[in-house]
Amino acid sequence: MKIFHLKHIIVSFSLFIVVYLFLDISNTHTPFGVGLNPYLGLHSSMGLLFGVYGGIGTVLANLIIGFKQGYASTILIPYSLINIMASYLPYKLWYTWGNSNDTKQSIPSLSNIHNIIKFILILMVTSIIYSLLVSLMLDINIDRYQYDSLFTLKYLLNTFNFSFIFGVIGITVSNRLNIGLELPTINIKRKYLNKLYKVLFIVTSIMLILSLIIFPKYQDLGNYILYSIIIFLLVYLTKPVIFEIQKKKYQISIIEDLMLFFLVLTLILFSISGVFAYLTSLEVVGVSSSLQIELFSLLFMDIIVTIFFIPTILILNYVEKEIVKPIIVFSKATKYVKTDEKINTDKIIEDYSKYINKKNEIGTLSNAYIKIAKDINKYILNLQKITKEQERIQTELKIAEKIQKSILPINFPKNNNYQLYAYSKPAKEVGGDFYDFFNIDDETIAIIIADASGKGIPGALFSVKTQALIKSFANQGNNPDEILYKTNNQLCENNEESMFVTLWLGLYNINSHELIYSNAGHNPPLIKEKDNYHLLKSESNLVLGVFEDIGYEHSKIILEDTLILYTDGITEANNKYGKFYQTDNLIKTVNNIHSKNVKEITEDIMRDVNKFMVDIEQFDDITLLILSNKK
Repeated sequence: MKIFHLKHIIVSFSLFIVVYLFLDISNTHTPFGVGLNPYLGLHSSMGLLFGVYGGIGTVLANLIIGFKQGYASTILIPYSLINIMASYLPYKLWYTWGNSNDTKQSIPSLSNIHNIIKFILILMVTSIIYSLLVSLMLDINIDRYQYDSLFTLKYLLNTFNFSFIFGVIGITVSNRLNIGLELPTINIKRKYLNKLYKVLFIVTSIMLILSLIIFPKYQDLGNYILYSIIIFLLVYLTKPVIFEIQKKKYQISIIEDLMLFFLVLTLILFSISGVFAYLTSLEVVGVSSSLQIELFSLLFMDIIVTIFFIPTILILNYVEKEIVKPIIVFSKATKYVKTDEKINTDKIIEDYSKYINKKNEIGTLSNAYIKIAKDINKYILNLQKITKEQERIQTELKIAEKIQKSILPINFPKNNNYQLYAYSKPAKEVGGDFYDFFNIDDETIAIIIADASGKGIPGALFSVKTQALIKSFANQGNNPDEILYKTNNQLCENNEESMFVTLWLGLYNINSHELIYSNAGHNPPLIKEKDNYHLLKSESNLVLGVFEDIGYEHSKIILEDTLILYTDGITEANNKYGKFYQTDNLIKTVNNIHSKNVKEITEDIMRDVNKFMVDIEQFDDITLLILSNKK
C-alpha cells in the first residue's frame, strides 16, 4: 500500500473517531442513527474523495466502536459490508456516470450546476440504498421496530443531510488546497460491459425494495436476500471507469465561490432551523419523545434548506449560463492568438455570436472582443507590411554599407619614406564621413578626409558624390584650391536639400615631404612638431556645396613628423554626463602616445575615445587618417 493511500485511510479514520467522541462526550450519540448522528455522513463523503481507502478508514473506526459497544459479529459483519458499499458507491457513481458523448470526467468539484446536481443525486441514491440495506439487516437480526417505526426515514435523513454537509466541506477544502484525491484506473477494454452494469444496478435496487415488502412473509430467507443484494452491489462496484480523468491543477470558479457562500448560509439555516424545530416541536406538532423531536428537527431542516436551495440553484444556473460560460468562452480567446500570426477572427465570431445580441455587459464585451480582434488583425497586417518594408530597407542598408566600405581604401601603402593609416566607423549602417588616398603621380599622393551634413543614406550619397568629384579633378593635375573650387561648383548644382560637406585635402610629395593643402571648413588637423602636437594653421575657407564660385586658398609645409586628420565625431563624442571629448582632450591624448606606428596611434586614440563614451551610444560618424614621415 502506498503512503498516499495510507494517508487517506488515516484521515477518514481520524475524522470518524473525532465526530463519534464529540457525540459521546456531549451525550447525544444514539445507536444506528435513530437520533442525530453526523458521523453517518462520513462514509459517503470520505468515499467520494478517497475511494475505497476512505471507506476502509471509516469502516475500521465503526468496527472498533461497534466492538466497544458490544455488538455481535452477526450485525457487525453485514453492517461493515454495507458501510464499505456506502463509501465506495458515490466514488464509483461520480466517475462512471456521464453522457455517452463525454470523453472526460473531472475530479469531485462543485464548479458548475451539472456537478452540483450530480453530487446531490449521488448522495441521494447512496443514502436511500444505504438506509434500506441497514433497515433490512436490522429486520433480520434485531427487529428495527424495537428502535423506532420510522427508523428508515431517520437513517436516510441522517445519512443524506450530513453527507451533504461533509461532502461540500471536503470537496471545497480539497479543491482550494489542491489536496491529492484518489483517482480511479481507466479501463477502456471493459467498456462493452456498461449496459450489463446498468441492468445489474436496476435489478439490485428492485430486489432491495421488494425485499422490504415481502420480508415479513419469508423471514427465514432474510440473510440470503440481504447477502445477495450486498454481493450484487459489490459486483456493481467493479464497474470500469472509461472516462479520462482531468488531473490538471484545479482552478476556483465563480460558481464555487457562490457555492461556498451558499454552504455558509446552509449551515446557518441548518443550525437555526434545527434549534427552532427542537424548541417549538411540542407546541407546533405535539410531539414529546426525544426521537420524534429529532425526526421533526431533521425534516424541518431539510424543508427549510430545500426552500432555500431550489431558488439558489436557479440563481446559480442563471449566473453560470449568462455570466460564467461567456466568461469561460472569452478566456479561451488566447488559443486563437499565435505569435507573428493573425487572430482567427472567424472562430472568435463563431464563439461570440451567441452573445453579441444580449442587451447587457456580456453583449457589450462580446462586441468589444470581436472589434478588438478585427482591429488587431488590421494592425498586424499593417505591421507586417511595415516589417517587410523595414527588412527591405535594412537589407538595402547592409548592401549600402558594404558598398561604402568598398569605396574606402584599406590597402595602406608600405613605403620607406612615409606611413599612412585610416579608420572610419559610421554612427548608423552608412554615414557621411569618408577618407581617401590615391596616387596622382609617382611622387604625389592625395589625402582626403571629409564629413558630409546629415547621417545615414543622404549623407552617404553626398559623400560618395564628393569623393568621386575630388578624385576626378585631382587626377587632372590641379592644386588643392582649384580642386575644391571645381568640386564646390558641382556640388552646388541641383542641391535642393542644401547639403554641404566639410573637407580637408592635401597633396603630399613622398620624396620632398612637401604638403600642399586646402581646408573647406573642416576641423584643423593636428601636427607633431618638436615632440608635441598642436593644431595646424591654415586658411579658413567655406564648406563645399553652399555657394558657387567661392575661392579657396592653399598652404604649404614640409611634414617633419606626423599629421592627424579627424572628423568632429572624435571631438564631439559625448559621455553620460553630457560633456564633449573636445580638441584639447585629443591633443592631450596623442601627446601621451609614444608609439610612432600610425596604426597603434589610431588604436590608442580610439581606445581613449571609447573609454570616454562608455555606456553611451555613438552619436556621430568617426573617422581618422594619420600620415607620418619616416625619418
